[in-house]
Amino acid sequence: VTDIGENAFTKETLIGITLPDSVTEISDGYKFKNNNTIRYISGNGVVTIGSYNFSNMSGIRYVDFPNLETIGSSAFRQSSTLISLNFPKLKTIGNNAFMYTQIFEFVGPEVIDVGLNAFAYCNSLDKVYLPKAENITNKRGSVFTSSSIADLYMPNIKAIPLRFCENTILVKADFPNAESIASSSFQYCNYLKYTNLPKITDIPENAFISNMSYLNTTTIREYYLDNVVTIGENAFAGCTNLTNVVIPETVNSIGDGAFNCTGLNSIYIYNAETEIFDSADTLKCSAIYGFPNSTAEDYADKYGIE
Repeated sequence: VTDIGENAFTKETLIGITLPDSVTEISDGYKFKNNNTIRYISGNGVVTIGSYNFSNMSGIRYVDFPNLETIGSSAFRQSSTLISLNFPKLKTIGNNAFMYTQIFEFVGPEVIDVGLNAFAYCNSLDKVYLPKAENITNKRGSVFTSSSIADLYMPNIKAIPLRFCENTILVKADFPNAESIASSSFQYCNYLKYTNLPKITDIPENAFISNMSYLNTTTIREYYLDNVVTIGENAFAGCTNLTNVVIPETVNSIGDGAFNCTGLNSIYIYNAETEIFDSADTLKCSAIYGFPNSTAEDYADKYGIE
């Protein structure tokens, strides 16, 4: 056997399948889709899985492809009982690959490319380990949105895309090599406490905005702005546990509502010419510290801030 036909296992009542080593590729199609009896699938020879093949399986629990390198789009999408995987050589994850599954963790030591919504809506996902991942193949879409991920390790990612971890329970944003961050990347991450983004120079609109109707809002406590040049609209709005902010000399503009934070006590601004958007919501705090005759002083005087 070298190939699997369309719908070959859709209605089979098998409990498990071990594919022979001669099967190296499962091409695009619906080979196993909608099967509700198969609990596990393995195959030492499989290197490539095409799109849709294992989607909507309601009984699958465990998949073991130790030599797998590529997973196509929606390959396991909505296989809602899938909880465990073994893909130690995987390099590429397609769009929507694990969307709506129940996997607990994902360890991909060789993964380089991750697709749009690859882990979106994975409500049992706690940990993802991708030490070599550098690329999000679709820069305009999320990867982990609305998943339950708390622990994410992707130290080599260069560009963080739109809505990357939106509405997750991520605790720490630790991306030491990220050079850019898109709008809304961490919006509604209401459990986010710490960040490590030392190479980011521009913080775009809504980057860390909290859901202000959420009971706890975001718990972010610190963000080091050492290399930042611009802070966008609503970048830290709703960050109620952010109590003190130091804005270094490098920052030349602060957008509307950037620090609309009800718990903010003080803001230190070390650039006398930083452009501050003219709105009472831009720097909502008890005290602003800056230089005489600076834009910070002008803003504080206008809005009655100490």
